[in-house]
Amino acid sequence: MAWSTAELADLAGTSLRAVRHYHAVGLLDVPERGPNGWKRYRLEHLARLREIVRLRELGLSIAKIDELVHGGSLTAALARLDEQLDESLRRLQELRAEVATLARAGVHSAALPLGLHGIDLDALSTADHSFLVLAGCLLDRASLDAFVDLLRAAYAEPALVAFDALPAEADEGTRSALVEAMVEPTRRVRAAYPTLEELAERGSTNPARALKLMRAALDEQNNAAQRDVLRRLEARLAAGGAEVAAR
Repeated sequence: MAWSTAELADLAGTSLRAVRHYHAVGLLDVPERGPNGWKRYRLEHLARLREIVRLRELGLSIAKIDELVHGGSLTAALARLDEQLDESLRRLQELRAEVATLARAGVHSAALPLGLHGIDLDALSTADHSFLVLAGCLLDRASLDAFVDLLRAAYAEPALVAFDALPAEADEGTRSALVEAMVEPTRRVRAAYPTLEELAERGSTNPARALKLMRAALDEQNNAAQRDVLRRLEARLAAGGAEVAAR
């Protein structure tokens, strides 16, 4: 009984190219040739080729199979492969969770890190969504979650939500009233949550760069009226702090 290369490949469930490659790298012995010059493969070649094909299907590399052929430990190789499969399964489960999250939250959530806790993406303003994307690129997960907590607290304060909606043409009365309305909620949020400086310091590999980028993004997103309100708010908070310190 003897087969041609094409017949052997077909029996083993692989390709002519693969058989020739296994010859080239020394995994499969080259058989004797018949009078017509064609290779004559026998049962031992089929057995070895099926062994190679099966191990490749399981995920072992050519180098690892070569090591096994020359006396390596199959048990150790399969144990390592099992670890890799376990890691692949874990990643697939994460991907399924991400698919489910995107299905619920919509395509725009794809720019955000997976699994941000306690944040209603639909409730985010466009500016906050964009800033959260930037923060996700700059901060580690713990600091990003802390920033999300800060956002949740801010969204629970009507005056801070009103600031996000302040139009650039807001008049003096509207701006002044908003500054006064923002003083106490701003104090509460700042007392309970870390500042951008603290988040950058503990959550970035390059705190100075992270802080610079986040500050620039905030300044870019705010319109003229919002920047004016923030300047006046900081002055109001500083004055209030000085009054407390003088008592």
